[in-house]
Amino acid sequence: MKQFRYLDKLMNVRDYFKNGTFLFIAIWTFFLSSCERLEEDKYPTKEELDKRYNAEWNKPEYQLAHTAKNETYLTQEEKEVFYYLNLARIDPTLFAKTYVTGFEGEKGYSKGYAWDERKESLIKELSSMQPLALIYPDLGMYELAYCFSYEGGLLGIIGHDRNQTSCDGGYIAECSQYGGLKNGLSIVMSLLIDAGENNAALGHRRICLRDAPYGMGVSIQTHKTYSFNTVLDFSYSYENIAVPDYTEQSHGNYGFYDVFEITFFDNITGFLFFHNEEGYYYVQYGETGYMRVGSIKVNAIKILYVCKKYDISPSHFFE
Repeated sequence: MKQFRYLDKLMNVRDYFKNGTFLFIAIWTFFLSSCERLEEDKYPTKEELDKRYNAEWNKPEYQLAHTAKNETYLTQEEKEVFYYLNLARIDPTLFAKTYVTGFEGEKGYSKGYAWDERKESLIKELSSMQPLALIYPDLGMYELAYCFSYEGGLLGIIGHDRNQTSCDGGYIAECSQYGGLKNGLSIVMSLLIDAGENNAALGHRRICLRDAPYGMGVSIQTHKTYSFNTVLDFSYSYENIAVPDYTEQSHGNYGFYDVFEITFFDNITGFLFFHNEEGYYYVQYGETGYMRVGSIKVNAIKILYVCKKYDISPSHFFE
């Protein structure tokens, strides 16, 4: 009987051990699967981020960010660069709250030097910014960007030196991005966060978030060293800027010129000159300068407004 009782105890211990082992394995498996899920959650895809924030960005006013959606010469990823960069510009605070805060890069994304620190600085900067003008496609800038991304990619060029290529200049600013993930959100995030030891001045961020009426060309091509490279070339444009109502006051005739003072309803004021013999309008820029801008008055008023608002010489529109 003692032997049976001993066997009973042994069976109980064995059952306990078996049940305990099972419980331990179950808990450990759950822990590992939870870690795996946390790791996956840390790297949401672009599609998951879009779905997560769809309700906040799906308002009619934000659909204006799709400025490149009808440009047939652009790839889907190139159109996405316009979209996400425009979202950051038309509502910087919401973009910081949603896409930047939730962005950690997808699996395989290389963060780079000072990535977390500069991400935090980007959130702070966007959270205190006012909305900026939308960026629109510019075919001339696209041709410049395509040439350099294609030829520079074949040669493995890193940077902005076009001397080894047949590509022309003519842009007022340029951003280049190499490798990483080939989608518009990741490309834009890389430029805005601007990680890297050589990017302490945040030059890409300064260009992308400048208060300027940009036209832009975007080209994504393969790269000899990295899987791909992206080139963004910028120009100044006035055609898509909405000019507020204005009042016009004549200042009489001075020689060949009729002079008009134009006061816009956002308190920007400038002078428009009409040359009676030439039939052309001139706009004021700087303290004493003025430049001929064409024979159509509405365009001259628009150029005057953009030059005064963004502190741009009209020469940028006629190069």
